Amino acid sequence: MPTIYRTYRQSPPVNTAVVVRTKDHPLLFASAVRSKFAALDPDLPIYLVKPLDRVISESIIGIAYVAAMMGGIGIVALVLASVGVYGVMSYSVSERTHEMGIRMAMGASGSAIHRLIMGSGMWLTAIGIAIGLPLAFGLARALSSILFGVTSTDPLTFIALPLILAGVAALASYIPARRAVRVDSLTALRYE
Repeated sequence: MPTIYRTYRQSPPVNTAVVVRTKDHPLLFASAVRSKFAALDPDLPIYLVKPLDRVISESIIGIAYVAAMMGGIGIVALVLASVGVYGVMSYSVSERTHEMGIRMAMGASGSAIHRLIMGSGMWLTAIGIAIGLPLAFGLARALSSILFGVTSTDPLTFIALPLILAGVAALASYIPARRAVRVDSLTALRYE
């Protein structure tokens, strides 16, 4: 961005911010800075003396509230996605009850039925994660250039959350699979 630097004596600003770098805690040097400014101009008021990290935290407090709200919305979305995955898997298993009955009548073991249902659920989960991770990585790269403090390679986001989602999907697949194994083969053959 084009910038022009000019002396403050040509066009004195109403408010001026002065930044002082220190090796110790910045507020320990506030009186020394005030005495230096008093030597330049005794009528010059010095106010709002605070460390830079506090200035930054005060400037992004609105973003922090939005981030907390987005985190809460993300948790609600995770719960809704979990309920949705469970509902889809439960419906899928109930639609295949007749098939499960035929498989069990033909000699399939409970573990084979369990593996079949868990495998189909985890296969869909793997496809979803394979599609979602590159999209999330691309969006994170785009947002990292716009938002302060957002990195495009956050390990929590790209490792922990897919593992949590895979665990939720495994649980959502396990419960209907366990229920399908417990169904009597004669009841399942009569199921319409």
